[in-house]
Amino acid sequence: MDAVRRRLPHSSPWALRTTDSSPHDTSAPLACRRGLHRTATRDIASFWHALATTGSRPVDGMQALGPRLTLLAGAADAHVPADHTRALARRIPQVQFVLADQATHTLPVRHPQMIVDILACPAGRQDPHPSHQS
Repeated sequence: MDAVRRRLPHSSPWALRTTDSSPHDTSAPLACRRGLHRTATRDIASFWHALATTGSRPVDGMQALGPRLTLLAGAADAHVPADHTRALARRIPQVQFVLADQATHTLPVRHPQMIVDILACPAGRQDPHPSHQS
């Protein structure tokens, strides 16, 4: 499969590359997608298999964080729709859910102040450092 991906045009979202594109190459993927272009098909398949077979176990781990956990979603995120994050938030007691209007999948990159504010001021929350809790 990787041999086929190496032959795809650089503009293909599935192309596999071992070298960086020129900064002037308009067919190069966005920076946030470059990882896919350098990841072997076997590794991508393993990742998706792990996600598919894990079931609700990640939710169990998140539940332990309870009120220290904040889930953020971009209202315009086409990769992970906000409704998916909202549904996850409903499964975790005491989690804070934040929906950012007009934000996309690049929410942390394009709205850094929002991230800083949430991290710096967990209003009404318990100590965000579990080692300090009694």
